[in-house]
Amino acid sequence: MRNIEVIARVTRKEFFPVTGKKLATLKDDTGSITLNLMGPQADHVRAGDRVKVKEAYVKMQGKSMELNTWQSIEVQENDA
Repeated sequence: MRNIEVIARVTRKEFFPVTGKKLATLKDDTGSITLNLMGPQADHVRAGDRVKVKEAYVKMQGKSMELNTWQSIEVQENDA
C-alpha cells in the first residue's frame, strides 16, 4: 500500500542501538501500527504526540506491517 495518510497518537517510541533503528507505535480509533522513524523525523517525535504522517507506505516486517515515509511527519498540537 502506498500514499497513505495517518493522523494518530504516538503511544511508544523505541531506539535499538545495535541496529540504529528508531520506531514509534501509532494508535487511533482503528488500531495501531509501527512507524519506522527515518532521518531527522526521529528527533521530532515523542510519546504522547499527535502526528500526521503523509505519503507513507506499508512494508511487511516478518508477520506484521510497518509504516514508512521519507516525507515529513507533522507533530500536531498536543490536546491530551
